[in-house]
Amino acid sequence: MNKDQSIDIYEGTQLLTTYHVGQSRLKNYFHPVNIGEGYPLTLDQPYDHPWHHGLYFTWKYINGINFWEDTGSPEQTGRMTNVGEPQVTVESGKCYIRQVLDWEVLTGEKFMKEHRNITIQPVDQQGGYRIDFDFSFKSLKPMLHFDRTSPEEFPWGGYAGLSFRPVRSFGGGTLLSSEDGDDVKSIHGHTAKWCDFTGRLDGGRELSGGVAMFGHTGNPRHPSPYYVFDTNDLQFLQPALLFNEAMVLNESQDLRLRYGVYIHEGAASKDQLENQYQQYISTYTEG
Repeated sequence: MNKDQSIDIYEGTQLLTTYHVGQSRLKNYFHPVNIGEGYPLTLDQPYDHPWHHGLYFTWKYINGINFWEDTGSPEQTGRMTNVGEPQVTVESGKCYIRQVLDWEVLTGEKFMKEHRNITIQPVDQQGGYRIDFDFSFKSLKPMLHFDRTSPEEFPWGGYAGLSFRPVRSFGGGTLLSSEDGDDVKSIHGHTAKWCDFTGRLDGGRELSGGVAMFGHTGNPRHPSPYYVFDTNDLQFLQPALLFNEAMVLNESQDLRLRYGVYIHEGAASKDQLENQYQQYISTYTEG
């Protein structure tokens, strides 16, 4: 695998997004995630949190090792490493990415193996598309303890999982959840089937776009609480599986998590978002 390998996904001649998978990276992630004529919705390696990477998945702590930040010692910092090269296929207008990943400490100790399946497909007539994630985790240890910074101890705690870091122009944007939450106070820490964050985009005065995150009904702890930030410098959205409590995965168990991410141009109504959510759910039956 090329040290800085990435996968570009196009709709015609328009770049939708790029998936970064090179072995020089501690995480695999999508950036930019574009809408319209190439307007990015994601922010990569921002100065305030350089370990944030556009649209990405990572745990916080596994058995005390930090897989979120990358500022600690090699003995206390984790990474995901591709086993072989990702397999990419295109069929019937959909792009499929298949990966096997080792979750390991920088010093080499392996904790977990992951099979990751990603599907990218157009879903509406206005240029909207969806990125579907199917994560399957298998412990390589007798027990794995997934934890987070406690929100009871620190007001910013509770995060781990699939994450969206928007461009800063999303500040003061529009939030909407399946449970009629419409601001940080009514969404942060509250459960929902889906949540959308829409904001302004650079490139013109009237440009906007959004990202809606859908939790699959088969996920453990569904519906998850959502983790949301919207301050002057930091905007963030995540279905936070561990928000309320840690999770244990034994060697004999598998953990499967599935999410859909709907990327849309302009604002989306609650009916539109609910319809897209139901479309996502109907695409994947149990099993």
